Amino acid sequence: MDYLIADDDCSALSMERYDQQAVGYYRLAAGADFKARQRREGKVMLNPDLDPVGVSDTPNIVHDPQRQAAISQEFQRKLEYLWLNYNFCRKVLGPRQAFNQSIQDLRDALHGKVELSDIIDDLQLEIRIVFGHFLEEMTGRSSLQWRRCSDEELRKVAKKVTTKIFKREGPSRDDILPLHVAGIMAAVQECCGRRVTMVKEIRDIYGPVLSKNQASQTVRDIMKAIDPDIAERTIALAVHKLRKEYAGKPMRFCDLFPFYGGGLAADGMTPKPGHGHKLVEFTPICVR
Repeated sequence: MDYLIADDDCSALSMERYDQQAVGYYRLAAGADFKARQRREGKVMLNPDLDPVGVSDTPNIVHDPQRQAAISQEFQRKLEYLWLNYNFCRKVLGPRQAFNQSIQDLRDALHGKVELSDIIDDLQLEIRIVFGHFLEEMTGRSSLQWRRCSDEELRKVAKKVTTKIFKREGPSRDDILPLHVAGIMAAVQECCGRRVTMVKEIRDIYGPVLSKNQASQTVRDIMKAIDPDIAERTIALAVHKLRKEYAGKPMRFCDLFPFYGGGLAADGMTPKPGHGHKLVEFTPICVR
């Protein structure tokens, strides 16, 4: 595996100037005196055994300009994919409150508090998919044809949805953020050959923080550029959990995002060569 590495200059990523500035994140260097600096600053590196496999202690740094450009462009494409996919997921799936509110709206419609036909188009995506699945199962019509159904048919579908799908309880869990943090970590480690590490400050009551090496800071900077509202602490906790999850295991970008490099066709999404998908019977999430 070839990697590209340059100086410490890591320019801030601006989504308006993505093509020009994304390459700046590619210029990573850990620094030869990193461990000595840690000791001086009273910090200790967390267990290196928590690193994913496949990240070399001596990455093969390329100096051929054409190869450097190719790796840099690949890194940039992965960042663009992450940015688009993250914003798509946030917009489409929405927060947990939207999921629970859609279930409550269906219950209210069954009790006559609101008109069922007024809320169907506004249901959260996951609930809308489940509604469409049961609609086709019970009436033979697709989700786009729900207006052709009678009120009684719609009520039967809504009742089945509310008996199969339940509100999500407990602390709010964000599955979108960890996935995309893992994607950034994988892109950095695959393209730059540098580990994303954590440190723990001596007597630190707040737990581990991201290391000061450029690979770790780049993960933070990219995620903050994608979503400025995310706290640095939240990113650090996601990295810490992911390091444990992938300790001794491969962390590959193509496994996290199998449709990266694929495309759209008339019959659906087409994965890139070497990947595939199959049609399975739909099973709604959270069905009891």
